[in-house]
Amino acid sequence: MTHYAKPSWFEARVIGGSIAWLARRGVSLYGSAELSVRGRTTGEWRSVPVNPLQLDGAHYLVSARGTTQWVRNMRAAGGGQLRKGRGVRPFRAMELPEGAEKTRVLRAYLKRWGFEVGRFFDGATGTSSDEKLAEVARQHPIFTLTYADDEAWTAHSPRRAPAASSRPSTPDHASDAPGRVTHTTPEPLSATRP
Repeated sequence: MTHYAKPSWFEARVIGGSIAWLARRGVSLYGSAELSVRGRTTGEWRSVPVNPLQLDGAHYLVSARGTTQWVRNMRAAGGGQLRKGRGVRPFRAMELPEGAEKTRVLRAYLKRWGFEVGRFFDGATGTSSDEKLAEVARQHPIFTLTYADDEAWTAHSPRRAPAASSRPSTPDHASDAPGRVTHTTPEPLSATRP
């Protein structure tokens, strides 16, 4: 069964919206950024706040709330972009399979942001056993990110499509204006935000 912890209106509109607004203006709370991914049916950009995790030189996104809309969109699009202020980094994403790497990433994630998202992980913490983390990890998709560049954040217009993702070929996509950005926060579908 698919796990999804739906946020309340307040969490989605007020908290998630505020964090996304700050990230778009370059203010990062605890490492937050704004994730933008093409919608799997409309092709329009969907944006939510997330906390990207860097671990041993690799980059990850963890979905604290489970199989959210941004997770479904990421699976379909295969990538997206992360934004802090005017800096935008396009990336490709690959979902991690169950196993030791996923457990290791989840442990690091909970050590860093457990104070904020711990309630979504059935009592698991950064110090839980590998067995407990592996059990909990099955409900939380994790993606490894490969950036289009390996340099610092690059600044360009947010209306440019990320080089790493392709537009879905859906009928309603034909009328979508190229590069149109739709900032929505129907839920903080972020990897970290409640």
